[in-house]
Amino acid sequence: MWSILLAFARFVKKRRQLALATPLDYVFLVVGSLASFIHGAGFSVLGIVLGGMTTIFLRAQNSEFVLGEGKTDPNGLPGVTRKEFDDQVKLFCYYYLGLGIAMFTTSYVQVCAVLTLIDCLLTDGY
Repeated sequence: MWSILLAFARFVKKRRQLALATPLDYVFLVVGSLASFIHGAGFSVLGIVLGGMTTIFLRAQNSEFVLGEGKTDPNGLPGVTRKEFDDQVKLFCYYYLGLGIAMFTTSYVQVCAVLTLIDCLLTDGY
């Protein structure tokens, strides 16, 4: 990892981009990039969680606690009990909460790191 970072630093310095950057500036650049990558990957995970929650709702539509005793469709998705439904919905709510906190945190870290990097680069010559 550090060798890649040093190679990138040499490449950038050779072309005079980020010529006034300090090692701390590169740390901000890497931290901001990683946070941005994690934040972007979170959207894919949100889609997966949404798909799982949709499946639970579809299974609940064919359940006896919704339709009544013995009125389920044998050709549809297998039904769930009321307790299974409640447990699964709570689990997916916790997933959403965790993902929301993680995505908020990573987006905040990314913005702070990039703005700090830009501030350091702009005020370094003054």
